[in-house]
Amino acid sequence: MNKSKVIRLCATTVIIAMLIAAPVLNVSAQTNVQTPEAVAAQYIEATRANDWAKCAQFLHPDALAKMKRMFAPLVVADKTKNFSVDFFGVQNIAEYEKLPDAVVYERLMSNLVKRVPAYKEAAATSEMQILGHVKEGTDIVHVVYRMNMKINGAPVSKMTVMSLKSDGKTWRALLTGDFEAMFTGLSE
Repeated sequence: MNKSKVIRLCATTVIIAMLIAAPVLNVSAQTNVQTPEAVAAQYIEATRANDWAKCAQFLHPDALAKMKRMFAPLVVADKTKNFSVDFFGVQNIAEYEKLPDAVVYERLMSNLVKRVPAYKEAAATSEMQILGHVKEGTDIVHVVYRMNMKINGAPVSKMTVMSLKSDGKTWRALLTGDFEAMFTGLSE
């Protein structure tokens, strides 16, 4: 696996992911964290703060497990250990498999953001307006929001969606298509 290709694909994907999930939002302590909008807002706030441990708390357990499974073949294929060490802090698949799902997410995101300088400007200038949610069946909702920010000084406005799945009495975020694309790009 070419380390330069991995970093370039990861950097591109994380910029896209951060553009989708990096806006600033003030969430008061009285917010009902059980609504899809409140969970989405808190997840986005934690993302903007680069608090990946907190972000992991707002991700659905199924999403965290899926992400860990997606990257396992890359750890196995990494004969140089560059990717495994640089992104997950492990030497081999046995060490990787011992990591809790949330820790895999935390390490991946932390290391990706370190490699993407444009993230800081996007996060610092981002503003978000949640418009509401759309139900899909009984246990999936899609929170719709508009995000405004600057990238390389240019204003960017984007309408986007965050999908969440029921988890007991609250909602938790699912992986975005960007994570799926990152895996596909890294696997090629």
